[in-house]
Amino acid sequence: MTSNTSNNSAPLVLIADDLPEVIRNWESVLGEYGIEVVKATTIRQLCEVFFARDHEIAAIILDGCIPGDSPNTIPFVHIARDVGFMRPIIAASSSGMYREWMVRAGCSHQAPKEQAAELVADLLSAS
Repeated sequence: MTSNTSNNSAPLVLIADDLPEVIRNWESVLGEYGIEVVKATTIRQLCEVFFARDHEIAAIILDGCIPGDSPNTIPFVHIARDVGFMRPIIAASSSGMYREWMVRAGCSHQAPKEQAAELVADLLSAS
């Protein structure tokens, strides 16, 4: 898990996926918009980063399965909403069905992985 914190006024986005190439792509796209990121590649890291920095996080991009092939991030969505995190959580699973389940669980938006970072950039520029 890594943090870029060179500009305190930049929005901070938590990106969570178990595939390094997806993390790199999201980080690159968000960086083009001046958006800082913190990363998680496991459920444990996701929870650690979230609870350490939830007050700073402007949005979350969340894969459905980190790692694995079953939607194991749905309980995290419930927890985040239960503790009062009301900012965007983007369901960014490769599976449209998993994204749908994640939205039902409390994600505010959904997008295929290749569109998720652009969606967050759009959402943060509108706020």
